Amino acid sequence: MTSPTETGGKIDHGLDHAELFARVELEFRDQFIIERFVAASFSRALFVARDVVLKRRIALRLHLGPDTAGRAWFNGETELFASVDNPGIRTIYAAGTAGDWAFRTGKWIEGESLLDASRRGPRSLQEVI
Repeated sequence: MTSPTETGGKIDHGLDHAELFARVELEFRDQFIIERFVAASFSRALFVARDVVLKRRIALRLHLGPDTAGRAWFNGETELFASVDNPGIRTIYAAGTAGDWAFRTGKWIEGESLLDASRRGPRSLQEVI
């Protein structure tokens, strides 16, 4: 995923990230407190949020494009992740639709992005292990 600044501040058909953030806050206002915008691509967005019922920090992933091959992929990916119980795969807490969006929530794991890690350069095998 790229950050909004890397894509000129625009997400999905000219929608800017501030507008998307506001729409996500409005759409999920009864379920989640949206803490921050993390990343986006043409059809997806990722937010850190707080689940108001479960009282925990979560990853809120959205698929923005209805009736696309990407939506089918997102839904299949969600189903697959939810069916696996493995500490190496993020736990999925919930999934559904909100208007034209598909979403899933899961465990938020703090850390650096793959982009940031790759910018640091190669690491030794010992560091990786």
